[in-house]
Amino acid sequence: MLIAQEKKQNNIAEYILYIWQIEDLLRANQLDMNLVEQNLISKYQQSPEVMSQIKLWYENFIAIIKTEKIENQGHTLFIKNTLNDLYYFHLQLIKSPQEDKYRQVYTKVITDIGEFQKKGNRFYDNELETMFTALYAVMLLKLQKKEISQGTQQAVNGFSELISMLAYKYHQNEQGNSELEQLEYE
Repeated sequence: MLIAQEKKQNNIAEYILYIWQIEDLLRANQLDMNLVEQNLISKYQQSPEVMSQIKLWYENFIAIIKTEKIENQGHTLFIKNTLNDLYYFHLQLIKSPQEDKYRQVYTKVITDIGEFQKKGNRFYDNELETMFTALYAVMLLKLQKKEISQGTQQAVNGFSELISMLAYKYHQNEQGNSELEQLEYE
């Protein structure tokens, strides 16, 4: 809860990846609140009041997963909506005449996005989801100390650069510090 709030405020990309990780951690703990308390919540060192809020946050998160029937896989609707909002902002940046640098970075990764979409064993809602999925997969592989091919690492580095730019520009826009012209979505 505390980390999620901070990430949502400061870096939307890190927030999305963090929530995906929480979804997986909750599943790894069988969506059992006793296991979640033992393995996750107990690691926090906060006041009793904050600990109570953290517990409630995890309880609500588990309830959402169960209500949305994504106990085994998938992402919650609220994080899908966040990703979709970010995707529409991405499209706005691509269309903006003042975002040449963003378009250049995007152009560098477009082929890799297509490659990851072909390799994926599922349908991706959009190219941004593809990039996030690749970043998350590589993060999991690194945690497992598994080897990552040079080609995959190069592609993910490009995705990371683009998503980092996107997250920064999104944050600036959310703070009202963007010079981005408002464009219509087609």
